[in-house]
Amino acid sequence: MRRSLWAAVVLGLAAATAPAGSPAPAAPAGATVDLVGCIPEETLFALRARPGPLMASDLWKAAAASKVIDREKAVRESPLAIDAEKDVADGVFALAMQFKDGRPRESSWGALLAMTRDVEAAALFKKRAKTATAPGFDRQAYVHGPGTFLAVLAPRLVLIGTPDYLARMAAAAEGGKAGPAQTFWRQALDRPGELLAAARAPEGLRQVLQKARDDLLANSGRSRMSQLEIGRLVGTDFLIRLGLEFRSAVAVLDLSRPAEPLRASIEFASEDGAAFIGSGLNLLEPSIDLALEYAPGRPALGSVREAALYRATYAGKETSIAVTRAALDRFFSAANPDRTRKQP
Repeated sequence: MRRSLWAAVVLGLAAATAPAGSPAPAAPAGATVDLVGCIPEETLFALRARPGPLMASDLWKAAAASKVIDREKAVRESPLAIDAEKDVADGVFALAMQFKDGRPRESSWGALLAMTRDVEAAALFKKRAKTATAPGFDRQAYVHGPGTFLAVLAPRLVLIGTPDYLARMAAAAEGGKAGPAQTFWRQALDRPGELLAAARAPEGLRQVLQKARDDLLANSGRSRMSQLEIGRLVGTDFLIRLGLEFRSAVAVLDLSRPAEPLRASIEFASEDGAAFIGSGLNLLEPSIDLALEYAPGRPALGSVREAALYRATYAGKETSIAVTRAALDRFFSAANPDRTRKQP
């Protein structure tokens, strides 16, 4: 996913113009919407954000001050005049991929924003908005960007995305049938927290990976291969098999509890996959700590760390990861050479 799209997602697909740290009003009565119920079945990845509490947090201030989030650029490039911190009570971003004959066909995405006030679509744009017909979408829509549209489904429910996904999310919002994947999305995203993310591997994606592995092996059956070619074959095959092991992942960040770490869990097809990732992450942690310690532009501290950045555990087919708040702060600090700690 491109950086500009990620920034738009985290900002509620809006221009966050409010001063950092200003109090965000609570959503008025009637602003609550079943956003998770609007996520279509074929979704691969979904992110839920509650912008007000998120953007008022110290963690967000650190992220905005670093190079991780280019807030000024997001504000400048956004066509919308929405204040994410004050206007958006809740938001869900969803990304899907369609598959055909064992190959990815096209991607589509959509975002639902639960507003704190009644809104009109035309008034959400910085400049005069253009009305347009979104293919397959029978409501009045406005051009948001190349191939993307915006519509207001209810007085406080704004929908942004590609036309096909707009139609799917609107149908789900109106009480469309919930399939097996809906249980996963509800368990992952219907819980406390300012930032919740989840991903799942549908059967179509596994078919694509299996076909890629079959093609790789079929095209590599030569009697003579250089060491470099053999290395590439083994490495590519390993990555594909690792992808075939993946089933789902969930991450939760609850900023209302100051000491609460960022928690993530990953489900695999086998216990071997969970054990490999869990043990591998623990072996990798000291190296990540070293990389953050000597990030470009930061002075070498030479100090002994007090605790691990994160800890991974595994049981059965699941790997669990707990990333400390201190680790997140160090990451944002390392991403911005100007935010360096002083030499002891």
